[in-house]
Amino acid sequence: MNKELIDLLSQLSPSKQRLVRELVWNLAQLEQLTIPEDHDARLDFQSYVNPWLEQILTLGMSHHTIRHYSGAMFNFLALYPNPKRSHIEAYLARITASGLKPSSLSAHISALKSFFNYLADREIITTNPTAKIRRPRLPQAIREAATPAQVQALLDAPKPPHRQAMLLLMADSGLRANEVATLQISHLDPDHHLVTVIGKGNKVRQVPVAPSTTGILASCVAELRSIDYLDDWTFPGASGSHTSPDSIHSYMERLCKRESIPKVTPHQLRHYAATQMLSHGANLKAVSKILGHANTSTTVNIYWHILDQQEIIDQYAKFSPLKGVPCQSQEQR
Repeated sequence: MNKELIDLLSQLSPSKQRLVRELVWNLAQLEQLTIPEDHDARLDFQSYVNPWLEQILTLGMSHHTIRHYSGAMFNFLALYPNPKRSHIEAYLARITASGLKPSSLSAHISALKSFFNYLADREIITTNPTAKIRRPRLPQAIREAATPAQVQALLDAPKPPHRQAMLLLMADSGLRANEVATLQISHLDPDHHLVTVIGKGNKVRQVPVAPSTTGILASCVAELRSIDYLDDWTFPGASGSHTSPDSIHSYMERLCKRESIPKVTPHQLRHYAATQMLSHGANLKAVSKILGHANTSTTVNIYWHILDQQEIIDQYAKFSPLKGVPCQSQEQR
């Protein structure tokens, strides 16, 4: 390559230089030429972070997950701008030594895998350094649900109608905070007591709601229309869009503090709904559908303690060794 061409290339912006470099590598592959082993290390990995985040946003990941992924990748690339597998292993060892919990370590690995899978799928890198990285095995934790007393105290506390509706959708219908925040007026079906929500992975499902919740939602919509609100969000936010999951979290935190209720999160209300339905004998498949789980095995894995306990009680009652055998107390001789 002559000097004039090299000088011309050096005057291009970094993003244009990257495009030219990738074009050269792709042409070299077509000609079956030997690709330098350090090809991947020459990439500007940082420039691919935003396109990757935009891509995973379209997959329906929560904003909380995307924020975590973004922070994890920027921190990693700040330490290792030209990463190889050895750098990933060093990084994971470093954050493990810092006392990170296994669940948080697993989340970091998920972020790294997602980023490098994105690059590998688009043939931006020739080898995926996370291909053989394994997530740690996590103990099967029991999800902590809000207690009936906490839920009753939250519902009894004075609050605007739209806040009561939010709590009921989570505690009685098992909606996620993001599903409540993005609920649309056009997706309310008061005649059949149903709401249509957009869940994880942009999956749409219908969820039943109690008649009392339907009534409060109708009041909320009527109030919005009375002030000439023309948008479609059931719970508008300050920015003109819908309210945010973070806003719901913050409100619940303030409400618990004001009413001296032990802290309850939106997800604990969702777990309350699930555990109450299952412990009272609700059909597993129906509960799974209500919660928006991809399959019933997800529901079993999360709420195994409820299901196992009920199954043990039922099986014991049915197959007790002394069932039907009269056992009267005997006086000691």
